Amino acid sequence: MSSGAGSLPHVLRDCRLKGDGVHHAMLGIARLHNLILARSAEELGHVRADSETI
Repeated sequence: MSSGAGSLPHVLRDCRLKGDGVHHAMLGIARLHNLILARSAEELGHVRADSETI
């Protein structure tokens, strides 16, 4: 997969063509990202296991 701004129009076109499925996929990716961030914060001691901030 190439990176950079040159591939952005192709990505946007593909998202438009694929419709609502892309929206659901992005929600799933965002949820996984948030879980990873929460786990990292917990491991670093920024958040307690019961999700209360210190």
